[in-house]
Amino acid sequence: LRPIQDLLFGVCLAVMIAAFPWSYGRGLHWWLIGGGFLAAGWFLPAGRSGRLGLRAPVPATRAEYAILGALCLGVLGLSLIRWREVPPSLGEDEAGFILNGLRIWRAGDHPFHINEAILPGLSDTLHGFFLTLIGDPHQRLGLRVYTTLCAVLAIPVLYRWMCLLGRPSTALTGVLLLMAMPFFNYYARVPPGDDLVLAQALFLYGVTRCLATGGRVGVVIGGIALGLAQWNYHPSRLLVLYLLLLPVAALPYRKQLARGWLLRLVALG
Repeated sequence: LRPIQDLLFGVCLAVMIAAFPWSYGRGLHWWLIGGGFLAAGWFLPAGRSGRLGLRAPVPATRAEYAILGALCLGVLGLSLIRWREVPPSLGEDEAGFILNGLRIWRAGDHPFHINEAILPGLSDTLHGFFLTLIGDPHQRLGLRVYTTLCAVLAIPVLYRWMCLLGRPSTALTGVLLLMAMPFFNYYARVPPGDDLVLAQALFLYGVTRCLATGGRVGVVIGGIALGLAQWNYHPSRLLVLYLLLLPVAALPYRKQLARGWLLRLVALG
């Protein structure tokens, strides 16, 4: 029965992905997203074994380092295609972050002032640093250096996070899916971009590590990442909600979690 359920869920997911561009153009995408959650709630619990299946972190092998290195080079190559051109759909907000970052370095503005997007200017400071470092003739390259660097770093972080949840082959599939997503490639070129994706991935890694094993690593990584995400862009507030709801969702599995997991989550927050 379980293979049939998995197959049906896979078919539903594939249909939803194929139908999303059509539904988005007609303003129906929220119905599709809601249907996806209902499908997940219908199919997945029936095939669930009742265990989270969390895995303690283990050192990466040489083969994993080689594969991740190749994938990072692939992300770098995709991000630098046509670097002399302004990225498509570069809008008012993105341009505002760029100009604000330059002002911080050239006019001496405080990096924690509130910018035009009603956000602290900390992330703008990093964009402005690379723009100033590379110089005026190559501003279009400097525009994407910071977000490209974050996109490259997001690959091994996502891989290590997913290795806490499943097998390395599953983690590798997840990384390849991220690399194939247009939003990931686009936001490797503009601010604010994959710096927020990196912060989110670090947060998820830290939180999951708090559940899977003892020690302070997950607390420190997850806590710093959660803070940096809040300085980045408004949707990162959802991570706070995620952290608040996580103990409730994890409570039924408390016997499977590492000892002291709740205290680590509190310390992370």
